[in-house]
Amino acid sequence: MHRVCFLARSMAAFTLALCLSARANEVTVQNDTLSGGGTGTIQAGFAENESAAAWLTSPCNGNIVAVQVLWRSANGNTGQSIEDSITIYNAGTFPTPGAQRAFLQGPVMNDGFLNEFRYLDENQTIPLSVPVTANQVFIVSFRFLSNPDPNNGPSVVTDTGCQNGKNAIDALGFGWVNSCLLGVSGDFVIRAVIDCAESQGACCLPNGTCEIKTQTQCGSLGGSYRGNNTTCNAGTCNGACCMNDGTCNSTNAGACQAASGFFKGVATVCTVDLCKGACCLPDGTCANLQSRNDCSAAGGTYKGDGTTCGTVSCTGACCYANGTCQQQTKSACEGAGGLWNGPSTSCGTFTCPVRGACCLPDGSCLNNKLQTECTALGGFYKGDNTNCAANPCTGGCCFAGSTCLNLTKTDCNQIGGSVWQGPFFQCNGATCPTGACCMPLGNCFEATTPAGCATQGGVYHNAMTCAQANCPIPIGACCFNNGASCINNLQPGQCALIGGSVWKGPNSVCAVSCCPPPMGDMNADTIFNALDIQQFCSAMLGTPTSLEICKGDFDASGTLGIGDVSGMVNALLTAP
Repeated sequence: MHRVCFLARSMAAFTLALCLSARANEVTVQNDTLSGGGTGTIQAGFAENESAAAWLTSPCNGNIVAVQVLWRSANGNTGQSIEDSITIYNAGTFPTPGAQRAFLQGPVMNDGFLNEFRYLDENQTIPLSVPVTANQVFIVSFRFLSNPDPNNGPSVVTDTGCQNGKNAIDALGFGWVNSCLLGVSGDFVIRAVIDCAESQGACCLPNGTCEIKTQTQCGSLGGSYRGNNTTCNAGTCNGACCMNDGTCNSTNAGACQAASGFFKGVATVCTVDLCKGACCLPDGTCANLQSRNDCSAAGGTYKGDGTTCGTVSCTGACCYANGTCQQQTKSACEGAGGLWNGPSTSCGTFTCPVRGACCLPDGSCLNNKLQTECTALGGFYKGDNTNCAANPCTGGCCFAGSTCLNLTKTDCNQIGGSVWQGPFFQCNGATCPTGACCMPLGNCFEATTPAGCATQGGVYHNAMTCAQANCPIPIGACCFNNGASCINNLQPGQCALIGGSVWKGPNSVCAVSCCPPPMGDMNADTIFNALDIQQFCSAMLGTPTSLEICKGDFDASGTLGIGDVSGMVNALLTAP
């Protein structure tokens, strides 16, 4: 009875500030409801070697890694004290603890703090680690080394409202007793911290295989976690696999990738049109319900499975004459004077070339042309970011002898006897450009204008004399004796020195240029028979003469060979 009266006298109220926080996967287990700003009671009626204990329940499989005891005096400034011990027990039979699980001797207590202990030794080298299972009841007991001051403390603290079967006191002369029966009005603020082992389950990895992992491990591997306590079975990691032709089958990610398919995710289901989507076509329009293959065959850009034309935008890189780029639809681009580059292009990766005005040889002008495009048209590029309106196509206009003005073709034609030289030729001062004109046969005309040379089919050499131009003289086959004779690599003038000759043109060769008909008459007796075959075979196997090559080279290869046999046989069979 002395114990009951003594505890009742020692109760004092105060406001508490708590500031501890749990680490990852750690759960604080407690009976008390005390929190920051809460009101607790100092239980200062204990005697030395008496103990206060809390019966706690683990919420998970894990390990007890810390215990916490709230220690408080009335004024909160008594400094540190060393108490007897903290012990963790198995549940036993309330109010008597079971077997001892861990023992911490001589805990140093700080007044006004929720003291936490994570090590069993003073040097903090042996961590506290007591295995527990989900719903297991265990006990944390705090043992006093000396009597707390009955008026001031410090001592352990309780909240308001004592729960039966949750708290006990090892009282001198009584043993273990339910604390509620001894007049304690609340639950002891004695707690445990449990590191809950993370649950495991089936993890579907990116390659389609299944392994048992924690959710954290699965996430770090880029896998799909199927839930706690799930198992790996056939089909666990299956999902919809979309093929390029729009078909769908159920398989895992690895098998889908090996089949060149597109995996839609674990547990996804093949549905109608799952593997089809919107296709942006080259003309800027959009088609629904297209497979990848259908879209590719149409030259389009596939926007993804399950997309529709109502949810996508068929934009592409739109290039403007100044080289700027905007992501626009075809109609918007062309409406603003841009050049659309197709739905598969993006301004982020596409470099828009700079364009300008292009003057054509006939005096007309084209806007928005690349320099390479202008050159291919035989035109004169006016420069980047130019336009026809501000950059008219002028050229040398020659009239009245050598007078020259840079004019447009239209303006030049108003002057009688004028010749417009084209956009490439500009007047040098007041003199029309003149030069040598090399003709196809190597002859040359002096002091011609560019336009005059062009009308004769020649090659103009500005400001040159014929001697300076050194016009090349072509060579070719020279046929004579009615085609029975031929000499290669002669210039036209050289061939003309041979009576009855005919020069066959630049780069011509005897074998294909001057053979007298009919081909196949190898002995030139105008009769096609076995004698011609015999001479053909002898010539083919030996060293044929120019005339023999001329008569038997049916495939125009310049010599006699297997390729001429069929032609020879055909000539013999069709001979009159």
